[in-house]
Amino acid sequence: KVKLAAAPDGVTYPDTTARGVAKGKERTTVTVPFTASSAGDKTISGTFFFSVCNESTCKIDKRQLSVTVTVHPQ
Repeated sequence: KVKLAAAPDGVTYPDTTARGVAKGKERTTVTVPFTASSAGDKTISGTFFFSVCNESTCKIDKRQLSVTVTVHPQ
């Protein structure tokens, strides 16, 4: 899951936690739904919580992440 940081100006989230995860063997994708009310570059950020497991143990960890998206005017 991703616990989202405060939304940037012109962006709202339907929920402060993104849980839409698609897991693969080499990649995991998290979908972060948001609504933009203004155009421009918007930085979406938060804390990604995950676990890495093998047959005998699981390590729970977290990482800060961010991505900048460009919202185009309609």
